[in-house]
Amino acid sequence: MELFLKLLTVVGSIVVPIFIAFWNTKNSIKKHPKEEFAEDVKIAERFATAVNTAQPMLVKDRLTQQLLETKKVTYFEVMYFYEYSDMEKWVNKYISVRDELKLVRNSKGEIVKIHHPHSRKKAILFSLGYICFALLGLLPFLFINWYTETYFNSIDSKQYLVVFNLIIWPILSLIIALTFLIEGIKYKDAKRFVKKFEAEAIKV
Repeated sequence: MELFLKLLTVVGSIVVPIFIAFWNTKNSIKKHPKEEFAEDVKIAERFATAVNTAQPMLVKDRLTQQLLETKKVTYFEVMYFYEYSDMEKWVNKYISVRDELKLVRNSKGEIVKIHHPHSRKKAILFSLGYICFALLGLLPFLFINWYTETYFNSIDSKQYLVVFNLIIWPILSLIIALTFLIEGIKYKDAKRFVKKFEAEAIKV
C-alpha cells in the first residue's frame, strides 16, 4: 500500500502539471478566437502587401514563416503554391516531404517546378535495408534458446564484451531498420505528393 501511494504521488506530480498546462492552453485558445482571427488577417494582409513590394528577402521569409507558423519554409517556396487554392494544405504537405524533393528555379531564384527524382533502385534499397536490419535485430527472438544460454554463460564467465555485443547490436540493428523504414515512407510520400499536386491542385 505504501509503495502504491508513493507511485501515485510520483505519477501525479508528473501528470497533473501537464494536464493543467494543456487545460490552460485549451482555454486560452477558446477565450480569444476573434482576437486570434483578427491577428491572422493582419499577418495575411502584410504578406499580401510584401508580395507586391521590393522588401528584403529576409523580411519576406520571416513574414512567410509568421503566416504559416513554421520556420521550415521560405518565401519562394510558398509563392510557388500562392496561386493555387488550398495553399496552406499544399504547403503543409510539402513541408513534410521537402527534403526528398528537387526544386527547379529560374534565373531570379523563383521556383517554377517541384520535382521528385524518383529512383527504383533507391526505393528497393530502403526496403532491403529495412528487411535485413529488422531480421538482424530480431535474431535474439528467432533463436531465443541459444541467445539466452549464451547471454547467461557470458555473464557467469564474466565475458562482458560478449554480453555488451549481445545487447547492443540487436538494438542498433532495430534502430537502423526503423530509420530505413521512416526514410522509405518519406520517399514514397514525396512521390505521392508530387503526383497528387499535379493531378488535383487548382490555380486561382
